[in-house]
Amino acid sequence: MKLTKKIFIKNLLILILFFSNVSCASDVRGVDPEFKDHVKDFGFLLPEYREESKRLSIGFVDFPKTDGDNTIGRCSLSITFNHTITIDREYWKTATPTSQYFTMLHEMGHCVCYLNHSEPTSGLVGKLEEFLFKIGIWTKKGYLEDGCPASIMHPNEFGEICSIRHFNYYINEFKQSCRNRKSRVK
Repeated sequence: MKLTKKIFIKNLLILILFFSNVSCASDVRGVDPEFKDHVKDFGFLLPEYREESKRLSIGFVDFPKTDGDNTIGRCSLSITFNHTITIDREYWKTATPTSQYFTMLHEMGHCVCYLNHSEPTSGLVGKLEEFLFKIGIWTKKGYLEDGCPASIMHPNEFGEICSIRHFNYYINEFKQSCRNRKSRVK
């Protein structure tokens, strides 16, 4: 019974994601030259997913800035696997190279590895994520001893200090999470 419930909820989530992404399809096609090195580096980190990362479309958009929503990147899934990553143009102009790198890994984690956030976000999506954490479909990762998030998949950008202080930890945790998630999805 518990397995049936998990399968139903996963299928429901997939339908919700599908319909939400179909309704707001992006005009981004191919990979903007600004992101080519990020795709190449992802292929070096996780060579078993190199081909999947090459099928992504990645480009810039201008996300609307509203109270409580400072979206800097988004992965839009597609049933044909031509998933799209969009990055906020203004954020990218002012972000440090480390922040840019971690943002791209985070979004590629969603689009290639099908990783979830490690903590709930805000708004309606946050409520859905909290529900999935509560019933055990998604697992929270928590925080490190110094207060830095324990995963690149944290829903908020967590700053240069944490990124540099725990760089190797984050890369290894990301690679392991990606490999674990993909082995469960297959």
